[in-house]
Amino acid sequence: PLKRNRQGAKMTTNELALKLKEFFQGRQDIYAEQTSLGEYFPVKAPLTEAVIQEHLEGSKTIGTYLIYDGDKVNFCALDIDNRDDELLKRFIFSCRKIDLEDTQILLEDSGNKGRHIFFRFEMPTLACEARKFLQIIRNLSEIDPKIIIEFFPKQDRVEPDKFGNLIKLPLCIHRISKKWSFFMDLNTFKKINLEIIYKIEFISKNKLKDIFEEFDYLLPKNLIDNSENTVKISKLVNKELATLKKEKILDQDISIQPTFNQAEAIQGAVDQVTSALK
Repeated sequence: PLKRNRQGAKMTTNELALKLKEFFQGRQDIYAEQTSLGEYFPVKAPLTEAVIQEHLEGSKTIGTYLIYDGDKVNFCALDIDNRDDELLKRFIFSCRKIDLEDTQILLEDSGNKGRHIFFRFEMPTLACEARKFLQIIRNLSEIDPKIIIEFFPKQDRVEPDKFGNLIKLPLCIHRISKKWSFFMDLNTFKKINLEIIYKIEFISKNKLKDIFEEFDYLLPKNLIDNSENTVKISKLVNKELATLKKEKILDQDISIQPTFNQAEAIQGAVDQVTSALK
């Protein structure tokens, strides 16, 4: 049946459930449900449209685990547990500063303490790169470092027997506050029609690459990169350095970390070896 939802738009919950499932696509074999105490427990079953409909109708509040096979994600989010609009303006400004279109930014009032800013990638993206993307936005905002802003995903990688962190799906009742979450206008921060979800554009792989190249200076030089290739390279370099130490060519321990500035890290190790051999 056609229902008038909490934000005033007419649409079937089935239509909206399908769209949310597409946008917030995480692990397919498990989801989480929020209790009346605000805690979550895992449900080892696929997150179906029927479950999401219950979420939209208020009978359940559901969370999804972002990281899936190969430590990849399809979307990421900034969790701002602060209702200061000036703070929110800085983050929206940062998003625009890296040339994101407004149609690539989905802003939500969580229904409890703060706001979420969601971003959807066009292609599956390494969790470590999604976190790097969020770090650039956070640093560009120039907010007080003491203000805690959570990144989702929270991890670069998840062990095979672990789930990683989850994030609550939007457009639901928060079980503690008993308030509904809703989408927000990027300029006025007022409630807007939930059909905005249909207008959100995904961030392309090339766009992400351009952002990394242009705003690399905003990242710490030693920011750890747990992507497979970077870890593999650092292990190979460290193996060779350990061999030099074992054969007593070097008399000191030299190693590198898998960072986003891998070339610089390797050059630093080469400089140390060169200096040690003089």
